[in-house]
Amino acid sequence: FDSYGACANGLAMKKLFVMRLNRGCESEYELRHNPIPPDLAAAIKALDADVLGLEEVESEACLKWFRDNYLQGLGYDHLASRDVGYYRGVEQAVLSRYPIEEVKTYPEVQLADAAARLPKDAAELKKQKWATGGDLTKGFQRSPLHVRVRLPDGTPLHLFVLHLKSGPKKEFAHQREMEALSVANLLDGVRAADKDAQIAVVGDFNAAPTDMAAKVLRERTLGGLISAYELRPGAGKASKEDESDEDDGKTAAKGDRRKYLTHSFVVEDKPEIGRAHV
Repeated sequence: FDSYGACANGLAMKKLFVMRLNRGCESEYELRHNPIPPDLAAAIKALDADVLGLEEVESEACLKWFRDNYLQGLGYDHLASRDVGYYRGVEQAVLSRYPIEEVKTYPEVQLADAAARLPKDAAELKKQKWATGGDLTKGFQRSPLHVRVRLPDGTPLHLFVLHLKSGPKKEFAHQREMEALSVANLLDGVRAADKDAQIAVVGDFNAAPTDMAAKVLRERTLGGLISAYELRPGAGKASKEDESDEDDGKTAAKGDRRKYLTHSFVVEDKPEIGRAHV
């Protein structure tokens, strides 16, 4: 599986890791015949995240079973997972060492509302490289999971766990971009209630960092976030492999970058683990 994460700004903490873990549905057959809970548990233990965002979780009951049987003693006393009606029966979830005070999903959000923020001029739309042709009568393919976590110093952290629309078709790219833009609208709502809100957005964006679906969340006038990838040691020295990787998958609210831990960006290179970014 792949794993990416983000940290929120201004958190003067000894350690705050926010990760996301995703085991793709394309391996469902393999999983039925070669279950991976021990490998997954070993990876989670190695990552040692305080707040863990997950995608493609079967249910809250399944997550509790996994935690109670494979993650004993890791301190994940708090969890959240919500069925949002996705036809494949998987959902986003969170494991946390800190209290989860509120849980929200957004199945009622319509993509057409986000499309209202697009340029009206067709030439400008093309110039900015927005995709077109998607079905905007729909909502999220898989609604984001939004949890408010109370950190040890009392700071509330708004964590959004995403799993944006997948697929290479142009109309799928359009839907994915409108989902990302819909998330930007949700972030606006959080900031309207608290202008100093600490926000992290993690998950499977099904997009490269240079794709519009990822750029939306980093655009100052839209999502207004920064990529946690910029905060890693050696930032600015990305390899060609880094530049081509899919799934930017980690963004955080802008703030004083000096408050980020320089060692809180890690890469696991074990074949059975894949890559892990915090």
